Amino acid sequence: MSHTDVSVAASLDDELERHRANIDTIDNELLALIHARVQEAREIGQLKRHLGQPVYQPGREAAILRKLCAQSGGTLREQHIASIWRALFQANREVQQTPRVAFLGPRGTYTEQAMQRYFGTTAQPVACDTLDAVFASLADGRAERAVVPIENSTEGTVMHTVDLLIDAEVQVSGEVVLPVSHCLLSASGSLQDVDGVLGHEQALAQCRDWLDTHLPGVRREARASNAAAARQAVDTPACAAIASEQAAHQYGLQIVARAIQDQPDNRTRFLVLGGSPPEPTGYDRTSLVVELSNQVGSLAQIFDAIARHRISVLWLETRPRKTARWAYHFIVDLLGHHGDRNVAAAIEEIRSIAEHARVLGSYPCAPDADPALPSPDA
Repeated sequence: MSHTDVSVAASLDDELERHRANIDTIDNELLALIHARVQEAREIGQLKRHLGQPVYQPGREAAILRKLCAQSGGTLREQHIASIWRALFQANREVQQTPRVAFLGPRGTYTEQAMQRYFGTTAQPVACDTLDAVFASLADGRAERAVVPIENSTEGTVMHTVDLLIDAEVQVSGEVVLPVSHCLLSASGSLQDVDGVLGHEQALAQCRDWLDTHLPGVRREARASNAAAARQAVDTPACAAIASEQAAHQYGLQIVARAIQDQPDNRTRFLVLGGSPPEPTGYDRTSLVVELSNQVGSLAQIFDAIARHRISVLWLETRPRKTARWAYHFIVDLLGHHGDRNVAAAIEEIRSIAEHARVLGSYPCAPDADPALPSPDA
């Protein structure tokens, strides 16, 4: 290397160290600002508790992200800004509140992941073996909040959750949408050793094509949750479990195959129960339970009222009423808050038609689980 080359290399090294020193200084300034932001969030958390407001306010978070992205004229892309600030949002939520949250356990379920996404990792988990136990823990005070699965994009409604919602006097206060990527787990990690597959009934259905192709004729057995299936697979070498990668780490299982769900865009929507009613955000969902008399046109009148007030129906489910033969509950999700003028008017009209109508809750629509920005126009 010539003297000139050595001189150029030394100059470049000096320039590199100067930039690194600048980054170190900026990092120290950023850390101080983050600490200041978290302290403000802690103070806000105390005020929210006094006011009876929920810690998680996705409408506020989405508004901050939209504002920041609109201001960004630098090299950062929108998804970079969203990723950074979502990490800040979660840290802020964790210092604001640590509620006891019931979920369908054991540890390692997708419901636990949904709970952590909504409440942060410092929430006090109350793992329950069944959905009935989740609702019971909320009713008897063992938990202050709860998270339950309500529907899957592939297999549809979780009917048992719907039945429990109808019977329980519980406030729906939020929702979470979670991408679901199923893994096949076993103690050995070998597909050849598998003579039985365990999983929640919805997970087994979501992976039907993959199982038919790779494990034809192998018995399939439903369990209360995927994590319960994983826990059993630890002690049953010939059985594999359908569960998450997190469950593999939780129970020390090997991953035989990843992403075995039949639909790559497989998602599950979860409801958050308990807590104070959230404030309107302008992008909300209202859930109703409606009981109709067995009269001609009564259901049509309900939908006429919804259409007349120009409200979108997001979801509709029907369940039989246990106290009357061939009579039904209708679960209807409307786009909007029950305090919105048109939604309130529609609900009043529905109550005049139905035998009974109850608002389960109005709550912010969940931003999509992808890293892209949530949009109220989605």
